[in-house]
Amino acid sequence: MRRQINAIGGLGNVLRKQNQFFDAIDQYQAQLSMAQSIGDPRSSALALFHIAMCHGLQGDVKRAIAIGEKTLQQFERLDDPTHEVVREALEKWKQTV
Repeated sequence: MRRQINAIGGLGNVLRKQNQFFDAIDQYQAQLSMAQSIGDPRSSALALFHIAMCHGLQGDVKRAIAIGEKTLQQFERLDDPTHEVVREALEKWKQTV
């Protein structure tokens, strides 16, 4: 199942880099659902962060911030260093509001 989760996230990354944000979000939401179903909090947080990134790239900064703040809390609870990347993204988004 973890391979599937990673593969779906990878497809989302490719789509995001091709500016296909709606399709990327669909993949990240599938990744999120699968990660939650097996109790994988890190993959869940990563999927949420990628969803936030897509919203930010589309110009929906308020939504990106709302999702990003939840993601930051999750990474901090996990004591995962990714929280620094999320914090930086949040700071950039907040500067544009």
